[in-house]
Amino acid sequence: VGAGTGGYDLIGRHAFNAFGRVFLQGGGRFDAGVGYAFAGLGNPTFSLSATQFWDDDGVRLARRDASAPFDTLFVLERERAVSAAVTGVVPSWRRNLGVTLAGALVEQDAELLDNDLGPSTSYALARPSALLGDARATLLFSTGRSYAFQLGGSRGFDVYLSGRIRRELSLPDSLTGVVGQDRSLDDLVGRVRGYLPLGGPGHAPHVLAVQVAGGVARGPDAPGGHFEVGGASGRPETVTGLSLFGGSPIFFPTRGYARGTRQGRVAWAATGEYRFPLRLVHRGFGAWPVYLGRVVGSLFAEAGDAWDPGTAEPFLGATRRPMVSAGAEVAAEFVALYDFPLLLRLGLAVPLVDGGDPQVYLRLGLPF
Repeated sequence: VGAGTGGYDLIGRHAFNAFGRVFLQGGGRFDAGVGYAFAGLGNPTFSLSATQFWDDDGVRLARRDASAPFDTLFVLERERAVSAAVTGVVPSWRRNLGVTLAGALVEQDAELLDNDLGPSTSYALARPSALLGDARATLLFSTGRSYAFQLGGSRGFDVYLSGRIRRELSLPDSLTGVVGQDRSLDDLVGRVRGYLPLGGPGHAPHVLAVQVAGGVARGPDAPGGHFEVGGASGRPETVTGLSLFGGSPIFFPTRGYARGTRQGRVAWAATGEYRFPLRLVHRGFGAWPVYLGRVVGSLFAEAGDAWDPGTAEPFLGATRRPMVSAGAEVAAEFVALYDFPLLLRLGLAVPLVDGGDPQVYLRLGLPF
């Protein structure tokens, strides 16, 4: 359970946000964060944040001696981070350029749990704590825009590029570059989105939408599962706080497959969609606080893959066909309680590679 809040002054110079949540069965563990942004200079904007998150760090196998069976262990990790960023924008009539430079200090502390998810008494991590330094640069260029009665982008393109360098600051020199010990890594991700209006009948233009994303990682802490490919992208549901519909942003989506079906240090995903208007309802339902606006449909094809270069393992090597799927969606625009806009998507995706049954899913927001 948790709570969050945020605010800003009337002329937009100061903004803040804060949240906290406690795990009911977590032994007193909690997530929390606070952030502040200052835009009093107009351009650039400065921001500061401090966060704490608990998350799982995967499964480990260990045994007491060569003749004993393996024991399954789990790693629970707490990450505390303090970060600062500066964002500058270069706006113009129909295009925007934004550049963000950010740095952070990250403290990681890991706990080893046994098969019953209690603290392990038979094994211990050699280095349960680490202090890391992060540097990140992000560029966003956009000419994308929408029109009246349109859902999502209708014309133009967006380019997103982000590079990160992470170095472990608490590492002995003798362990530098050692896999499993050094937590340093570098990664680079990029994405291009494009929208082309096609005209056609209905209350809004038909649109051809395309998205291509890619990423590459290296370093001793960039394992074979650094990037995950698969799943239907969406947005978190914030009205009830119950995270309905299972939605979250996915950088490498491939609808029709489970999230993380393919993993690796190199990844890509591509999507093509044909979007068309279905109905402009524009009415409520009696006295109920629910409004229904536009309804649109789409046909899509999607593909993606990930692999770990330098390995011959079939699961991680680039020796398989990429995942490919096709399907259709219907999206309806709702406003709940007079103040919460929700775009609800119902989709059917058919995986075309590696078999599998068609998948039906429900998400919030457009895929992109």
